[in-house]
Amino acid sequence: MAATNLEVGVNYWIGAKVEKEGALTVPARLLTDVINSLNTEKVALETEETTMLISSDNDKLSIKGISVDEFPLIPSIETVSFVISAKLLRESLSLVAFAAALDEARPVLSGVYMGVDGIN
Repeated sequence: MAATNLEVGVNYWIGAKVEKEGALTVPARLLTDVINSLNTEKVALETEETTMLISSDNDKLSIKGISVDEFPLIPSIETVSFVISAKLLRESLSLVAFAAALDEARPVLSGVYMGVDGIN
């Protein structure tokens, strides 16, 4: 499963018995509401063109979606990890964070760039 609001993107892998692979983009809020309303242990998901068919013990319904080609790509990132003193991080942030834009209309201007050099 993947979701994005074009500023934050999340990929999450879940285990399932896959009978046939497929992909579809459906409204997140609607899918969440539907799944949360089901009172069952197992849910079957199936796609028919741009429609997701959802069935459980006593329920069957469909959600209209759009082609997976319309879903924005979530870029993969290289994982970098390091340990830094909390005091040093606080001090460093206080020296640069004031210059970041408060208006989130242009997210690239509201961020703080963190570069890491010298990791072996």
